[in-house]
Amino acid sequence: MLDPDKLKNLTGNNPLNIGLTDSIPMAQNDTLITANLLYRLENTLTIPVSKTLVINPAAILQIPTGGTQLIIKGTLLAKGSADNYAQIVRLNSYYGAGQQIPIVIDTSSQNTLFQYVVIDQLGYYYNNNTTPSIIIKSSSCKFINTILQNSRGLGLEIVNASPIFLQSCFNSNINGAVLSTGGNPRFFHCNFMGNTSGIVNTSLTDSVRADSCYWGDASGPLQSVTNPTAVGDSVSIKVVYQPFNMDAFDCSEEADTSILASTLISFKANYTSGQINCNWQTGSETNTNYFAVQRSINGSSFSSIGRVTASGNSTAVRTYNYVDNAFANLGASKLYYRLQEVDKDGKSKFSNIAVVELNKQNQLVLVYPVPARSVIHIDLKQSLSDKAVMVLYDMNGKKVKQEIPVANGLHQQLSVSGLQQGNYHLLIIDNGKNVYSGNVTVLN
Repeated sequence: MLDPDKLKNLTGNNPLNIGLTDSIPMAQNDTLITANLLYRLENTLTIPVSKTLVINPAAILQIPTGGTQLIIKGTLLAKGSADNYAQIVRLNSYYGAGQQIPIVIDTSSQNTLFQYVVIDQLGYYYNNNTTPSIIIKSSSCKFINTILQNSRGLGLEIVNASPIFLQSCFNSNINGAVLSTGGNPRFFHCNFMGNTSGIVNTSLTDSVRADSCYWGDASGPLQSVTNPTAVGDSVSIKVVYQPFNMDAFDCSEEADTSILASTLISFKANYTSGQINCNWQTGSETNTNYFAVQRSINGSSFSSIGRVTASGNSTAVRTYNYVDNAFANLGASKLYYRLQEVDKDGKSKFSNIAVVELNKQNQLVLVYPVPARSVIHIDLKQSLSDKAVMVLYDMNGKKVKQEIPVANGLHQQLSVSGLQQGNYHLLIIDNGKNVYSGNVTVLN
């Protein structure tokens, strides 16, 4: 039996080990112990804060069905190898009332890791109640080359957590592989095969990202709206499953952990109150130096317009923001933005491209005639402050009309007599924010 009291007395420099070198006493009636490789929980074991439980290659940890739990408040390092997986398995076949979730990960530690681990037959289903094999709460743990299979209930439940899964397999979980009720979990190069459902996300605000995963069929995951003819394990809305893989991964083949160096959850750009806000989140960062914000007027040729310093190394969700106030003189009705993530060793990669439609922001202003000969008329739908000004640029970005104060009232006039024939860009600024940005044409 694993002795919780003995664990509590351990110092941080001497973590509890389960494996070939372990000397923790076993139950006297445990006749299944062979070569110190097989271990069993007879009572609930809680790994306290600041303590570490290590499960070594080839170790087998049995958790009896019923009320026995492994609760992680500190750190769990379950690390097998490609040749000797560590295993956490069900001990007996009791399925009745009073079932508890076998593995509870509820820790602020960012170091909990499952790597080359098989988690087998831990979940339950009884009297219309499903119990997952594992529940993850408010944690940023990692699962690499790990197999979660044969749960009679749900495979995994995620509650306000952002775990990462890399080249892991979810197989034959009777009541579904994954349920996420909040947080931003990420799945990379994972297999979902033979589950009644792949990933169900019930959060109204958070999304689940599943990149290049295999869903049991080359057609991808069944999604009632975006992929209704597929026959793979299903996903719900707010599960980002594109792109998906058409072939299964070998979960015993060493995973490319460089994928996790900097995990971008989302990148968005939106026009708000006269400025363009670029917002992004990372789920993890390793050796990341900075983010370069890049802009384009055609979607193909980008240039950097700003730089934001990265956290560097983190497994927690990080949020970043960059504000573009210098777009108005470009004369574009549509702009494109992307991120360049640059590591400290000089390597870099790009994000998705976010598109901003500038003409949508101009509904409060009417500019006419088009084209204009001597005067541009401007009708405002609402009054501006006494600090509001109008600026006119040529298409090279040069100011041809300096900051002209906006007169009182909703109707404005701007003289364009004396200007060369051609296209110009009009910008109206109020208290430092753009309230109008659009092109005008002048004829002589």
